[in-house]
Amino acid sequence: MGNLTGYPSIDKPWLKYYNDEAIQVAIPQKTLYQNILDHNRNSMSNVALQYFDTKITYQSLFDRVEVCARALLAVGITCGDCFTVCSSGIPETVTLILAASKIGAVANMLNPTFQTEQMIDRINETGAKLLFVMDKMYSFVREAIDRTCIETVIVIPAAESLSMPLRILSMMKTDKALKTDMQDKEKIIQWSNFLKNRINFTDETEANYVKGRSVAMVYSSGTTGASKGILLTNDSMNASIVQYETAPFQYQTGNTFLHLIPIWFSTGMVISLFMPMCLGITTILIPSCNVDSFKKALLKYKPNYALAVAGLWMAVIDDPAMEKLDLSNMIYPITGGEYILPKSEKALDNFLAAHGCKNPLVKGYGMCELGATATTSFDGMDCAEAVGAPLPKVIVSAFDPDTDEELQYGQRGELRVDTPCRMKEYFRNPDATAAFFKQDGAGQIWGCTGDIGYVDANGYVHILGRASDCYIACDGKKYYLFDTKAVILQDDAVFQCEVVNVTVDSAQRLIAHIILDKGVFGDDIQRIITRIHALCKAKLPVHAIPYAYKLREDFPVSENSNKKDMHKLKTDFEGLIFAHELDAKNWESD
Repeated sequence: MGNLTGYPSIDKPWLKYYNDEAIQVAIPQKTLYQNILDHNRNSMSNVALQYFDTKITYQSLFDRVEVCARALLAVGITCGDCFTVCSSGIPETVTLILAASKIGAVANMLNPTFQTEQMIDRINETGAKLLFVMDKMYSFVREAIDRTCIETVIVIPAAESLSMPLRILSMMKTDKALKTDMQDKEKIIQWSNFLKNRINFTDETEANYVKGRSVAMVYSSGTTGASKGILLTNDSMNASIVQYETAPFQYQTGNTFLHLIPIWFSTGMVISLFMPMCLGITTILIPSCNVDSFKKALLKYKPNYALAVAGLWMAVIDDPAMEKLDLSNMIYPITGGEYILPKSEKALDNFLAAHGCKNPLVKGYGMCELGATATTSFDGMDCAEAVGAPLPKVIVSAFDPDTDEELQYGQRGELRVDTPCRMKEYFRNPDATAAFFKQDGAGQIWGCTGDIGYVDANGYVHILGRASDCYIACDGKKYYLFDTKAVILQDDAVFQCEVVNVTVDSAQRLIAHIILDKGVFGDDIQRIITRIHALCKAKLPVHAIPYAYKLREDFPVSENSNKKDMHKLKTDFEGLIFAHELDAKNWESD
């Protein structure tokens, strides 16, 4: 290790991947709106957003923001106030967030997949009087509206920015319930009416920059409890943007970035939208984030950059219809949000190269609480089994969760992150905020990710699994699901695997869901499953051996995030191959 101390937070071995500019660059002391405006003052005729057939220049976008800011002020939204947005990647959503930044308000980005009671709670705790909802999402919030503090609902047509033929076609498909409610309820108005006659508002619309002021609120997944509001500041967003500006990426003005991550997540907002805009890149907006829209967008737009979860990328390579896909314009295919297995990554890289892509997959790791991304990979990194290295102003290290002691290279523990991109706090939840942030003796503030992993001497961050993905067996010991998964993946016939724990006869049991390589057929399957079971028996403690195995063609996907739906895996018991049945069989070897 040379002069290394063995502790990542001291050595920061990842800094060798960055130049002095990236390491020393200052975070802009300005609002997000001002940051994007300043980056594009001399190129206002360039295209900021593309939405189907509509191209919106930076000048047009900032004009829209000004009108929206005046409309917000005219209805009483002032600095520090919160309004709620339930919408997807359409130009009006972008306008609202930037208008919030300009006037010092907070855009509460409501997740449309929340249950009604969740929506009610999330709206009421903010005191928001305005709800902006895309017409295609109105049905998601309809039952909640009358039980909230919302006084006015502004409906945004998904086709608002489209040319007339497409707009008319979209209007013909307007939800019947929405049509009825707009006739019967005075509190529901159209976006165009909200903006009407507001442009003559004469007061100054731009609030002064204040360090630490919130601009948007997104939400935690709620997988470990009630979803929590995550307050992002102008500073946290600017910190994410500036690191991508100065890191050794091939981002070029005039190129195109395909926006796929939902805008109600920090990555969808910061990395997929505002970062490209600061670099003068045209963001291609897609209102729906699913497999079909991803495939169609790749074929139609041929973007230079595309960020999507691993599941979407893998769906592309598994589709025979994508054999003619031209990726010669693709500079960076980017993934994040879920870990991609080395075998899957290799298969994807081979697919990308075969279709003309210039670079292998770029990986990142982060979470909404960390502002978006904490690690990344880029040209020259050899990190097939890692999620890249920390960004230049980010520190990642593993800690013993019981003692809070930092661990050395290669030692696994809870990954914690010190980053200027972090959230301000969980909204009105000081206990949860205090539990997430831990300050050490040196004054560093660490965000506790809840992920188990380690940092190696090259500065690469390795993710093993969630700390919560464990169980206490009848022997009283703690076992991690990812340890069982790792053993199963050692078999060459296994392409992907997920392990879940279920309760059987009052005891915790493991079920391994397995996708085999495509070349495995017929009787080989039985032999392979028996072989996998034998491998588990040889390398795992008895309580970590699967109770049953299930072969799958694919994994169920959550509508919320396009990630694997682990809840469905926990309740899918059809076609299980039980361990005791395998133990009773004696397969002849060839």
